[in-house]
Amino acid sequence: MKRNLLNLAMIFLAGNSYAQLGIGVTKPNNSSQLEVSANDKGVLLPRVALKSIVDQSTIVKGNVNSLLVFNTSISKELAPGYYYWFKDRWVRILNSSDLDDIVRGIKYDLDLVIDGDSLKMYDKNGSFVSSVPIKDLNTLTSLVNNNDGTYTYTNESGITSI
Repeated sequence: MKRNLLNLAMIFLAGNSYAQLGIGVTKPNNSSQLEVSANDKGVLLPRVALKSIVDQSTIVKGNVNSLLVFNTSISKELAPGYYYWFKDRWVRILNSSDLDDIVRGIKYDLDLVIDGDSLKMYDKNGSFVSSVPIKDLNTLTSLVNNNDGTYTYTNESGITSI
């Protein structure tokens, strides 16, 4: 009888316990659900071939916000790299070479037009993209040679420093 009560008590205690998972660490940090620690290894995330940026069929049992994968497929809208699911699409995590491509794309695919007090942007098809007040783009600074080996810098707020 005592043995049965002890087993029953252990089952209830195990059901109420809270555990964190640690890989390569004996005591995971209390703020994490999972802690992975290693000096000579990394974490390998799932590698999947996404079909499109709105692909909802590749991941079994549905996409949930913040789901992270490494895409292996190449298409017009997808390149290999890390993507996370947000709302209704896969969002790529950018790297520095992606930014270079974006800047080059902006340089060649947008027309900038000054219209009154605004700078307006149009895509290569002539469709309106965005508008920015020109006053928000102005940066007025100065750097003056003091002819004594120093320079005086005046920032946008009019504060000077030597």
